[in-house]
Amino acid sequence: MDVCPDSDESRGRHSLRDTLHAVRLVLGADAIRPIGETLRLNGTLTTDVQRFGAAIAAADYAAAAEAYSGPLLDGLHVDGAPEFERWLDADTVWSLATTGTARVLGQAGDLGAITPRRKADLVLLRADSVFLRPLADPVKALVYAETGTAVDTVLVDGRVVVERGRVTTVDEDRIFARAQEAADRQRAQSARAWALAERLTPYVAAACRGAVAAPLSINRFAAAVPPTA
Repeated sequence: MDVCPDSDESRGRHSLRDTLHAVRLVLGADAIRPIGETLRLNGTLTTDVQRFGAAIAAADYAAAAEAYSGPLLDGLHVDGAPEFERWLDADTVWSLATTGTARVLGQAGDLGAITPRRKADLVLLRADSVFLRPLADPVKALVYAETGTAVDTVLVDGRVVVERGRVTTVDEDRIFARAQEAADRQRAQSARAWALAERLTPYVAAACRGAVAAPLSINRFAAAVPPTA
């Protein structure tokens, strides 16, 4: 842990002592264990990720919801892993999906929020959906859990286009029936082709395995490959 990497040894040790003192005040005197020149966290300490995982494994969903009351590992910094800092949290994703999308479409004044004088583009979901229960944080549930199966009603500029989960602007049953008829007709027409494909499968598979095993003298990688010893 680099507490103060740009400081000299004396100032670094002083910063380290201050940091350890602050950690022990919050987590307890035994939170940090020195092992030689290495400092380790006491094994009895847990993170919200561990508590969340343990609760899910034990099917204790009330405890899981309590552990998931905010961003997991909030405030944690991982050296050498800039991707960790770029992870999108639920609030950011929600903003991108609503007001962000409206800006991209050039309709920031008309879409992206439920306010007076904006278009009534709304999606109503069933609150009793398994993906929304138990509910600790609505935004996190919508971003991380909801799959779209809870959608009940959709309005576009005030016009209902989905009601009780069914599209109102087309005859869904007729479309499904026609699609099934087309699939059945295609399957019948392709019967001879499928039979030929099954007979050819062993030969094509053998050719593919041979091609994979054959060495190639070309570089298929985007970056230079260092020579092997």
